[in-house]
Amino acid sequence: MQAMVDNNVPAAKAFVKYGAKTDLMDGGMQHAGYHAIMHNSYEALEYHLSINPAQVDAVDFDGLSLLHWAAREGDAKAVDILIKYHANPTLQTRDDDDPYVAHQAVPEGAEFEALYEKMRKYYQDYSSGNIPSAKSSTTSPRP
Repeated sequence: MQAMVDNNVPAAKAFVKYGAKTDLMDGGMQHAGYHAIMHNSYEALEYHLSINPAQVDAVDFDGLSLLHWAAREGDAKAVDILIKYHANPTLQTRDDDDPYVAHQAVPEGAEFEALYEKMRKYYQDYSSGNIPSAKSSTTSPRP
C-alpha cells in the first residue's frame, strides 16, 4: 500500500477502514512493514504492526524478517519499534544468519555501536526467555 510507504497513516487507516489489507505480500514476499522500513516510514510501521502484530516475524523469500532488514540497515528507530512488538531475534535466513549477525554488517561508528549493543542485549534476553515471543505474548506491544 503506497500510503504506508509514504508514511501517510491517515490515508492508510482510511484504506483499511474500507477493506484494504496491509498484511498482503508483494511479489518479493514482502508486506507493508518491509516497505515502511525501507522508506523510514516509522509511523506506518507502528500502525502496520498494531493491526497485524503477527507480521513482526513474517519472512520474505530470502528468510529475512523485519528485524533482519532493520538491523542490516542500521535503523535504530525501526529496531526499537520491532523490539516493542517482540520481534524474534533468533529467526534464521536461508544463509543461517539471525538479525544479530545481520547487524554486524553495518558500518561502524558510535550510533552503530549503540545499536549493536542494543541488539546484543535483546538477543540475549530473548534467547534466555526474559522477553516473551510475539506469538506467546497476550499483549502487543510490550510495556
